[in-house]
Amino acid sequence: MQSAYENYHKGKVDFMKSQTRENLMRSFAGESQARNRYTIAASAARKEKLEVAARVFEFTADQERAHAKVFYDLLLPSAGQNIAIDGNYPIDLSDKTLDLLRAARHNEYQEFEHDYAEFARIAHQEGFDLIGGQFELIAQIEKTHGDRFGLLAELLEKGTLFGEDNRDLVNCVRAAGPDYIFLTGDLQDQYRQTPRSYSVSLGRSLAEIAPTYFITGNHEWAFPDVPGLKRELEAAGVTVLSNECTVLERGGGTLVLAGVDDPNGYADQKTPEALAEEIRSVFGDPFWLLLAHRNNYFERTYSRLGADLVISGHGHGGLIRLPFTDGLVSVERSLFPSYTAGFYEANGGKVFVSRGLGNSGRTFRLFNRPEMVVLTLRRQ
Repeated sequence: MQSAYENYHKGKVDFMKSQTRENLMRSFAGESQARNRYTIAASAARKEKLEVAARVFEFTADQERAHAKVFYDLLLPSAGQNIAIDGNYPIDLSDKTLDLLRAARHNEYQEFEHDYAEFARIAHQEGFDLIGGQFELIAQIEKTHGDRFGLLAELLEKGTLFGEDNRDLVNCVRAAGPDYIFLTGDLQDQYRQTPRSYSVSLGRSLAEIAPTYFITGNHEWAFPDVPGLKRELEAAGVTVLSNECTVLERGGGTLVLAGVDDPNGYADQKTPEALAEEIRSVFGDPFWLLLAHRNNYFERTYSRLGADLVISGHGHGGLIRLPFTDGLVSVERSLFPSYTAGFYEANGGKVFVSRGLGNSGRTFRLFNRPEMVVLTLRRQ
C-alpha cells in the first residue's frame, strides 16, 4: 500500500518505538469519537428543531473524519499490529443542544491548546518534524471548530438563532466566522419576482458580519434597473464588482478579487478577457480570484483568463444528483451537465461551483442539498 506520508517516519528514534506512534493512535481514536459525538449531537439538535446547529455538528463531524484519516494513514508502518494506548475521552451526554455546543467548544479548545500542541512538541523532539507539522495544522483547524461552536452557543443562549428575514441564514454565516463573504449572483428570482428590498436587506445583514462582495447573475438582469439594485446594495455596505477588481489584504498578504457581470448584462460591457488583461497590466502576475456567476462558461471562457481560482454558482448542483454524475439536468435543460458542484479543472484553470441555496421556477432538488460554502485558502 502506497502512502502520501511515506517520508514522514524518518526521525531521531525508531518510529515503531516512539511516543509519536502512540500519540497518532490517541489522535485517531479521539477524532473518531468526536465524529460520532457530533453525529449524535446533530440528532439531538434536530429534536429541538435547531437545524442550524444540527448542520454545524454534521459539517464538523465530516471534518473530524478527515482528520482521523490523516492520523490513520500516518500509522501505516504499524499496519496489521495492535497499539495499546491510554487516554481520557469526554462523555458529553445531554438532550440540550446548548450543553452539547458548550462541551464541543471546550473539547476543541482542549485539542488545540493542549493535546495537539503537546503531541507536536514530542514529534519534533523525536525528529518527526513532518508529523509535528500535521499536528500543528490540525490543531489550528480545531481552534476554528471551537470558535464556531462557541459563537453558535452564544447565539442560542441569547435567543437570536431563529427569526424571519433570513435570520437563520445570517446566523449560519455568522457562526462560520468568515473573513469575507462572496455572493455570486441570483439574489433576485425572476419567477418569484423577488422584491429588491429582500436582496438589500440580506446584503446589509451579511455586510455587518464581514466585507461582502456581490456580482450579478442572470436573474438580476431579468429585472428593470439593475444599476438601481447595485446602488442600493452599495449603500447597504456591499461591494458590487461590475467587471472590476479590488485588493484584499490579510495577515500581511494580498490577493486580487475580481468580479464580472453576468453575460445577460449590457452588450457593450467590458469582457472578461479585457478585465484579465487589466489585472495583469496593473498587478503583474498576482494571486487572484474571479467571481463569475455562470458555471457553464468556465471551460470555454473563465478557465483561460489566468485566475488562480474561479468561484461560480448558477448550476443548482444539476438539480437531481445521481451516482457517478454531476447531476441530471442543467439550468439550460441539457442532460448530464458538468461543473455543477465542487472543484474542477480545465485548461490550466480551477473553479469551485456552489450548489447554492434555492430553486427557481418549476424545479426541485433530489439528492442535492442546498449549501452554504466555506472556502479556506492556505498559503503554501
